[in-house]
Amino acid sequence: MKLSVRPHIVNEKTNILQSKIRGAIQWMQHAYQRNPWIFMTEADIQCYFYARLLQYSSKAQRVKVLDANSKKLRDSQFHVLTQALHAELSSSRRKATEYADLCLLNPSKTTFWIKKSKYNRSAKEIPVWDWDWQPKDTVGIEIKFNRWILKTKAYSHETKRTRVTKRWNDFRSSLVRDFKKLKRYQRGWLIFVDQHSLFTTRQAWRDFIDDMIRDANYGYAKKTLNAYCLCPRLKRAISYKAPHRSF
Repeated sequence: MKLSVRPHIVNEKTNILQSKIRGAIQWMQHAYQRNPWIFMTEADIQCYFYARLLQYSSKAQRVKVLDANSKKLRDSQFHVLTQALHAELSSSRRKATEYADLCLLNPSKTTFWIKKSKYNRSAKEIPVWDWDWQPKDTVGIEIKFNRWILKTKAYSHETKRTRVTKRWNDFRSSLVRDFKKLKRYQRGWLIFVDQHSLFTTRQAWRDFIDDMIRDANYGYAKKTLNAYCLCPRLKRAISYKAPHRSF
């Protein structure tokens, strides 16, 4: 009986989390619509979005704590708490290149290793030397900020042909790398802030994301990926999935 209920509970929690992320994007879009240049850098967007999501995930929860020999520590003095929301967190300290810009992990499925011999809570010394969590249990969020690319194609009077600009090719390549990271997560989110309105219709945005999905071999993205384009010209966020305007 428990086995039949558990997937439903997991899906319900995931849907609630998805709704909260979407609400944070909507809140950010309203600020962006009023003044697009309130965001001057990608870090601005990341900080702004982090602050909104923190309201939904600020409650700290316990994680599993192991000693250097991977033995579980049950004493009350070894209780370690963390929150779900983190920025640029690798799934292990040794894998510092695989992190997404933001992630919402499951603290109950997160492990910390500490050096028991040096642990001293009264002295505020908590020597955590490694941690582990699985992207498959986590929501990953990537943020892309287009400040420099004014157009995707340029006409050459010398060759009489239209070519894709180098900046746009480089941007696409970096986005494919981000998609390859997101496909490891239980759910992936892309927030593309397009200061120069390269995409002005939902179909153009959808076609672009479909191309990125194919290049990243992200075959199950229809179920696990959400992508939004914030466009100042349209003064709204274009969704990859929603059939009509999002907000």
